[in-house]
Amino acid sequence: VGFMPIVIFITNLAELLDLGPLQPLWASFAPTLGLTLFLALLSTVLVLIFQTFFCLKANAHAQHKLQWWYFTFQLIFVVLVTTIGRSLMNQFGAVLESPTSVFGILASSLPNATHFYMTYLILQWTKKAYEL
Repeated sequence: VGFMPIVIFITNLAELLDLGPLQPLWASFAPTLGLTLFLALLSTVLVLIFQTFFCLKANAHAQHKLQWWYFTFQLIFVVLVTTIGRSLMNQFGAVLESPTSVFGILASSLPNATHFYMTYLILQWTKKAYEL
């Protein structure tokens, strides 16, 4: 429940701060870098939740749960929330009246989010290269 507002805030962070001549660089990398840093802690938090609140027979069960829930979080909060984050807040009433209108909102807002996803992929590749 608290994850969605944080993701929307991080992706909209670039518009809140004005860095003058560095604004184009800040606007392109700040949301992606913030989301990457925030998601780096997600697996640790999920494992702590599983070990605290679930009775698991082995570590393999925790890893399996982590794999499933990490994928689900990535799909929902990275792909869907960053794509429809701004437009969903503006059209919340229309979505409540007709839940199938989410697909139209996704179709209209996905081209605007393409730059975010390209930067996200580049930062993920860079992160993996540093790990090697």
